[in-house]
Amino acid sequence: MQIATLNKMAARKTGSKLAKLFMAGIITVTAGAASAQNGLDFSLRGLVQTSSLINSKDQGAGPEVDYKMGVTMGGGVSVGYTFSKHLGAELGVLYSKQGQGYTGDFAEVSHNTLDVTIISQEFERLAVANNITSTGKYTANIEFTNIKVPILLRFTGDNTRKSFFSGFIGPQVNMMAQVKTTINGKEAQYKNMGVKYEDIYKKTSVDAVLGLGVTFKLTENFLLSGHFRLDCSAGDVENKNAKDPNGRYNFYDKTRGTNYSATGGAVISISYKLVKKAPKDDKTKTKVVEKTKKK
Repeated sequence: MQIATLNKMAARKTGSKLAKLFMAGIITVTAGAASAQNGLDFSLRGLVQTSSLINSKDQGAGPEVDYKMGVTMGGGVSVGYTFSKHLGAELGVLYSKQGQGYTGDFAEVSHNTLDVTIISQEFERLAVANNITSTGKYTANIEFTNIKVPILLRFTGDNTRKSFFSGFIGPQVNMMAQVKTTINGKEAQYKNMGVKYEDIYKKTSVDAVLGLGVTFKLTENFLLSGHFRLDCSAGDVENKNAKDPNGRYNFYDKTRGTNYSATGGAVISISYKLVKKAPKDDKTKTKVVEKTKKK
């Protein structure tokens, strides 16, 4: 009987000790999660970028068309969540102006096919259709207004520090809201010819996105980030099934090749983070841990 009683008392004591250890473990994990700065965040961001349309036919065309660099702007918002000191995810919406500038000489434009093989052929047709001089040297710009929806995985250094490395990678849906072309400073459209200029480009494409930079913790809730951001379409942004304005033949020649859209530049973000802060008075937690250690 005495042995049984002693065993029961020992079991109760052991159970009590395990319960205290379990409670101490929960407190430790909770405190660790708070210090890791996990939580939801909302961001405003601005973009300064260069953009381009990359096509091997245009790049190797010689004097009839050459690339001209330009700077465009954009901006947007995002919502994200940080899971740990090193990983998070975000969903955003960006407004972006992008495209490509060109210079060339109409006298050098080749006419060996009815379909567009090189972009200068398109510029010549647009110039004629809009009563723009189609002889001599020219400048042209293709400008897209895009709405982008990036879905990104974020990775960082130790986000409990005042400043830390940060980056992101992932896909983005790129929707074309508007496209226009100017030749020698004048807007050019296929007026009254049964086709909109937007029809020769795809309405939606999928991009790959990469960003690298640094984040500064201004306060426990406000963060300032600067990143170099690069995105590039995973496929062709031209609609190779488009017909010419009169519907007689394909607009693009089969040998034209893929035309990729890409942007690269700086993105500045200001973020508000909903941080789960640990309670200021930790005396109760400390006492529980100390009592557990003593026993």
